[in-house]
Amino acid sequence: MAARVLGERYELQHEIGKGGMGTVFAAHDRVEDRPCAIKVLREDAALDPDSEARFQREARAPERIGHPGLCEVYDAFVDDDGRMVLVMELLHGTSLKAIMARGAPLQEKLAVLLGALDPLAAAHAAGFVHRDMKPDNVFVTDGSDGERRVKILDFGIARDTASGALTRTGVIVGSAHYISPEQAHSARNVETSADVFSIGVMLYEAATGELPFGAESALKTLTNLAAGRFTPIDQLVGGLPRALVDLVHECLALQPGARPQDAAALRDRLAPIVDGSLPAASRASRVGAGDTTALASEVRVAPSRPPAAPPPVERATPGRRARGTSMISTIRAVKTALRQGIELPLTDEDRAWLHQRVLVSTWYPYERFEWLIELVHEHLAGRTDGAAVWMGAVAARELLTGVHSSFIHEGDVARSMRSLPNTWSRYFDFGEVHVDVTEDDVAHTSIEGYEFISPVHERMLLGWLEETVRLAGGEVIESMITSAPSMGDAVLAIRIGYRTL
Repeated sequence: MAARVLGERYELQHEIGKGGMGTVFAAHDRVEDRPCAIKVLREDAALDPDSEARFQREARAPERIGHPGLCEVYDAFVDDDGRMVLVMELLHGTSLKAIMARGAPLQEKLAVLLGALDPLAAAHAAGFVHRDMKPDNVFVTDGSDGERRVKILDFGIARDTASGALTRTGVIVGSAHYISPEQAHSARNVETSADVFSIGVMLYEAATGELPFGAESALKTLTNLAAGRFTPIDQLVGGLPRALVDLVHECLALQPGARPQDAAALRDRLAPIVDGSLPAASRASRVGAGDTTALASEVRVAPSRPPAAPPPVERATPGRRARGTSMISTIRAVKTALRQGIELPLTDEDRAWLHQRVLVSTWYPYERFEWLIELVHEHLAGRTDGAAVWMGAVAARELLTGVHSSFIHEGDVARSMRSLPNTWSRYFDFGEVHVDVTEDDVAHTSIEGYEFISPVHERMLLGWLEETVRLAGGEVIESMITSAPSMGDAVLAIRIGYRTL
């Protein structure tokens, strides 16, 4: 293209890639003085009646979904020549397609796919169906802090279930080898289970090196897909865990209702397989072939630098447990402080644990969560009750506008407050939560059935509930902890009075 500067600030450097919708360039933002990626849609895209709406959807999807596992969009505009331009985060790393091509161990590929399920789950919770999940669109980044993160790319053909379908009936959208049978028929009204099917194809490919419905022609591929005809995975590869075989076959079910219904359900099924069902001693052998492929004992999308000491082996035992989702933001705050040179009282074992890959879908001892929040409260936040309340509000703002935004109902404070039992069960597997919202706009919340939680966590929950009111469009009039384990009570009880704005 003739112009080398777009929008009077974005200096194009070189082409990164080209796809059906347009061309992507590496660029430099002169105003922000930072690298970026520029997607310029094809000039004839303006002739497509749906293209502008799709462009707007791709620009807004990451912000609406609010998950760091999506490629950040900085800007979107139409240039003087009428071309639609998307300015995005410039990523460095490799795609799952390249990881598969180099013959990576199965567990590494499964770990990457597991990492992709968390942002996809956030997209599903926000009402988006990606519709083009394939190895090209799963990307492992090399982070500036040394950590590798999994990101999902290209929401250009995503379906926003909240705003209605844009795709015309009978139009095939997505990559033929990875789409679901119902999407091959029509992409207009597909649901989240269509993305689950696509992940199932990638799981099958990761384990066997083959595509389940692949054939010598696109027509034959679609015929196999429509009939649900594929070779069972365990007939191609022996020695796989039964749980993995069953999960892949469920994902590839012809009927959408027979599959895990969304990425969150699939993530919860896949996580224990990645975390513990493929030990170092297991081997997967090609049936009918003479060689075998050893599986790595542990593959993490994790820091490239070695920890200070061997990572402690820590398994959450039955009892009080916290899910990784509840810990990620706190771990990020601690790591940021360490990079800034702030001294924290950490043992070598503590530092080693912080540098492990924490799976958001895996349970950890509650004591690990408690240690993290007390560390931040004591050494970073100010040690006061107000600081603990503030920490809870920050946590709610991050999670309830991101991965669990579906628990906030804008304009309906009472309904949002009543979501606490569900959100609690997403983060902790102990405690019985009750919420009663009275007609005079007072929410009474009680949590019982556990031995003890720290005073910091008690006050964080107060901050969480206050922020829930604000996120739902309300104003907190009064708030107080009326009973708490730290006061010698058996139940933590919190009273929130609010006004709907």
